[in-house]
Amino acid sequence: MKGKLADLAFELGLFKPFAFLARGRGAILMLHEVHAGPNLARFDGTTAAELDHILTALRRWDVDLIAMDDFLPRLRSDNPRHFVVITLDDGYRDNFTNALPVLERHKAPALINVPTQAVTRDLYCWWLALRTLFIERDRVQVEPMGRTFDTGNPEAKIAGYREAQRWIAADFARAADWHAWFDAEGVSFADLCDRIFMGERELKACAAHPLITIGGHSTTHRSLASLPEDAMRAELADNKTFLEGLLQTPVDHMAYPFGGSAQCGPREAAAARTCGYKTAIAVRHGKLAAQTADDPYLLPREDAGYHGIGDRQLYGIVNGLYGLRTGLAGG
Repeated sequence: MKGKLADLAFELGLFKPFAFLARGRGAILMLHEVHAGPNLARFDGTTAAELDHILTALRRWDVDLIAMDDFLPRLRSDNPRHFVVITLDDGYRDNFTNALPVLERHKAPALINVPTQAVTRDLYCWWLALRTLFIERDRVQVEPMGRTFDTGNPEAKIAGYREAQRWIAADFARAADWHAWFDAEGVSFADLCDRIFMGERELKACAAHPLITIGGHSTTHRSLASLPEDAMRAELADNKTFLEGLLQTPVDHMAYPFGGSAQCGPREAAAARTCGYKTAIAVRHGKLAAQTADDPYLLPREDAGYHGIGDRQLYGIVNGLYGLRTGLAGG
């Protein structure tokens, strides 16, 4: 009932006064996978049709879609127009095959943040391994959790996968303990990477596209706050060096893996600055203002890349209404 009332209030234009008061200069939106259809999007990510809907809505609301290279100059300018930066994390192949044509139709720039090991095919992409097992099997015995999931129908597969994913996300250090279990279950991470992430050729083609900027995303996509200082700094510096060497272009922006307050903070921000990045993006609520440009190393970002996002939810996160307990930006 609350959601229906919020939808009605949105349709009547009652959110606009709140948006005017709550929003900053703009917003950074996060997406990951962009699937051709809804089957995989029900587990993770969004669809090309939903990305098209998001960009159509932003254009309808007269929001400027800007490149990350224009982000700091825009914050420092007197331009009062509201803007959005689109970001996609991890370097999925579908960003090239499914998302890029949509971005082209809308003339929408995007920042794609890429971990080194996704390209070299060494990435321990535990979330993809977990999803694959739940999709392919009707029964999944997750030994690290001491749980067995009956996954004989699509709803049970999604529910079980999300429960196991949340269990790891509660303490990302747990992910390392699952490697032996994945190996015992016959998971090939090299095959997963080869199937799902862009390779060097596709990444180079993306980087050469006028709408696309490539950003850093660490070497191994681990929670940086859990690493010792030297290892954390190496994650950021080595990733930048790798991407710049491969693409022969500066890599000035990055996004922290996972990006929550437990995964990155002042220590990681200082390292990003030292490594030579111009901006570093987290995942947290916050208002972008002119003074943000003075220390742009824990930039706020909102998740817009989930299946089922509607205009009300998108309007809420773009305009800083996520903090109101009225269902304005809820799922």
